[in-house]
Amino acid sequence: MEGLKAGLRVNCKIDGDLILDAKLQEYKGSFYICQNIHAGTECMDKLGYKYSWKIDSGSDSDLSTKNVYEFRIVGNDMEYVQKGDVITNGFYTKVVLGRVGDVVFVSNPVIHKQYDGTLSIYSLKNADYTIDIPEDDMIDIVVDGVTKRISKTSAKALNLID
Repeated sequence: MEGLKAGLRVNCKIDGDLILDAKLQEYKGSFYICQNIHAGTECMDKLGYKYSWKIDSGSDSDLSTKNVYEFRIVGNDMEYVQKGDVITNGFYTKVVLGRVGDVVFVSNPVIHKQYDGTLSIYSLKNADYTIDIPEDDMIDIVVDGVTKRISKTSAKALNLID
């Protein structure tokens, strides 16, 4: 599959199990599906997930060989919004604090840790909200003279950045 890059949100089936919450990571020239269901070949930075599943280049034949099916890039459609996503309609930017079915709990547009209300997926779509996917969610960290590229999410979890 073309256009793969670290940080992209994806859906797929791994060994027959549906994976709805996953992101791609690139490590040492290979792609990994980072998710919380199946343990596979480990990559260094799992983007805050428990497990990673190596898919090599991500080509159709690689996916088939690795028992990955129905692989697709999710993108920024509100149907796939989940806790932690940043959403925007061009005027307001909010953080998704949680989701139950089609009900989304959102933050205050100014204080992103403060609850502001609930909205349905339908109302978010009607207000032209989309998931804000940053262009580059990776940063370089230098430790003992060695540069490593890790996600901003992991760097924040390690208190390396604010």
